[in-house]
Amino acid sequence: MIRTEAERQFYLGVAGVRMWYARDPLPGAAPSPEFDFSVSDTVAEPVAEAPVVQPAARQRKSGEKADGRDRDRINRLQALMDESRGPSESPVQTSAAEPDPVAEVAPPVNESLEPEPVSTQASHSETVPGKLILQAWAGDKILLLGCLSEDSSVSLQVALARNIMKALGEGQPEELAPLHWPLFNNSRIELNRSSHLIDLASEYLGDCTERSVVVLGDPGDWLSGAIAKLPDVAFPANLAKLAADPGLKRELWSRIRPLVDHRR
Repeated sequence: MIRTEAERQFYLGVAGVRMWYARDPLPGAAPSPEFDFSVSDTVAEPVAEAPVVQPAARQRKSGEKADGRDRDRINRLQALMDESRGPSESPVQTSAAEPDPVAEVAPPVNESLEPEPVSTQASHSETVPGKLILQAWAGDKILLLGCLSEDSSVSLQVALARNIMKALGEGQPEELAPLHWPLFNNSRIELNRSSHLIDLASEYLGDCTERSVVVLGDPGDWLSGAIAKLPDVAFPANLAKLAADPGLKRELWSRIRPLVDHRR
């Protein structure tokens, strides 16, 4: 039972009904009741007092008054439910037993062994020096390639290379600018691969097929791809080590002397 206007406004608001009241009395309209919103505790009481047990009690009463026919119908429905559950369980068991032959299949072992030789070949072909300074002296018949070292005097290494070319019979060789590698300090850049180094060195050296190539130092296996052949003389010591060791100079001279005799 709604006692106050506040309760009426509350239940109308719950139902989604918004009341509209005129500010001034309208002609011909019934007088509006006095609104009393001062009582706030009574608004929450009807919600708390709503009994939940009453519908359960009604259901109990209706259940007690039910005839035997309703009970028979319920028993029949339960029997149908039990029958429907019985055949549904059998395919589940068969489906669980089916994956057994699948577990017997083992992954082939030979597939993991095939990619290994490909990776080893790629590692040999992709060997690139971490840092390289290569300079060339080109004569009429001889091409001298020397690996420069930043730890020693560059002018001393260049002077030694010129003297070697004079000893080989090349009085006025063409001195090329040094070739620095890598092109970029960032190793993630794709232009630092061995293929790029071979292309760069081949353009730097030009055609070397008609010249005898003498290499001082160990630039790497990629050099044979840049000059399109194997070096005629490959000496492991670079110009800095040759300038500091007279014994290496004598050993080098014994290696390059056949080139001088061949020109004579």
